[in-house]
Amino acid sequence: MPNSSQPVGCIILNSNFWGSAPIGLVVGVAFFILLALAALSSAISLLEVVVAYLIRRLGVSRKLATLGIGFVIFLVGIPSSLSQGAVTINVFGDSFLDFMDKFSGSLLLPLGGLIIAIYGTWSWKSDELLEHTDLKGVAWAPVFLFFAKFIAPLAILVILVFGMLNW
Repeated sequence: MPNSSQPVGCIILNSNFWGSAPIGLVVGVAFFILLALAALSSAISLLEVVVAYLIRRLGVSRKLATLGIGFVIFLVGIPSSLSQGAVTINVFGDSFLDFMDKFSGSLLLPLGGLIIAIYGTWSWKSDELLEHTDLKGVAWAPVFLFFAKFIAPLAILVILVFGMLNW
């Protein structure tokens, strides 16, 4: 069983389904086009957060911020791409791409979620939080606040700890 989605999308489906299905070539081409569009739309949405920050904080133009951050992403992507065969780039025993995957999935994502959960629930007033989540006046709003303040950060902390231990 593969431990990431890349083998499923690019190796297993390709060899087991599309090669033997009568319309496998058409389905395969359509799948990879849709996969590329999904990746592009995800990249644009992630890029927008940083671009908006640079526009707001530094006052740079949208075009300059987009090109600058896009160039940085391109530079970081070079070792990720090359470490998959062209050049051996190992970090702590893993290829650069695998290391970045583990680093972001095991540390950055849970840590970001923990910071957001703690900041959002403990620095905002309860009324503001309920208003922004459209739960103001809902009968189960106190239950939501309890879970958001106590259970969610604890669960995310457990995910973070186990992610780091299994790294």
